[in-house]
Amino acid sequence: MTDNKTETTLSSDVTEVRAQKLALLREKIGDVYPAHFHRTTTNADLAKKYEALEADVVTDDVVTVAGRVYSSRNSGMFMDIHDAGGKIQIFSHKDTTPEEARALLPMIDLGDIIGVTGVVRRTKRGELSINAQEITMLTKSLLPMPEKWHGLSDIEQRYRKRHLDIMTNEESKLRFQQRSKIVSGIRRFMEDDGFMEVETPMLHSVYGGATAEPFKTHHNT
Repeated sequence: MTDNKTETTLSSDVTEVRAQKLALLREKIGDVYPAHFHRTTTNADLAKKYEALEADVVTDDVVTVAGRVYSSRNSGMFMDIHDAGGKIQIFSHKDTTPEEARALLPMIDLGDIIGVTGVVRRTKRGELSINAQEITMLTKSLLPMPEKWHGLSDIEQRYRKRHLDIMTNEESKLRFQQRSKIVSGIRRFMEDDGFMEVETPMLHSVYGGATAEPFKTHHNT
């Protein structure tokens, strides 16, 4: 177990290393946070389309996907990237991936968002994969992701940092997706029946209300 000071030091060291990689990426490719990137399919659509693809078969289909890097093995030869619909394995090898693309692998960390263009295949072990032909850095993450297997165990952190909770907890992610669909369904039902949605102010920078009066306070930091 590490104390807060040690954790802060480790986090600082990791951030510094990632900042150095960011500087190298900018020297090498220029724009590390491009405003536009066009993908041709999602991971969920790939899984559905190639559900019947047999093991150890390479197709002629070239696709472009994008997602966040959740795992990396063999110095980046195998990477799992996740989007909103699921994951896909990325395979980068000298026989299929140009040197220019493979040169980016040492600078890709867990949490980074990348785009990949390549050929769809299924490995001998049955894993649906993409043989990378092009790799594009879309977002360089300067902060490390939460620990892979346990995610955020602190309930306070889960509520305060919802984005990290959704990234590491499939149950939380599914709950948010379901809530969004429920709210959208209610909204469509009411609109179709002639109702009009009116926003009710809840959090304002100015005080208001029937007899509300302003007050001042302070915080000892």
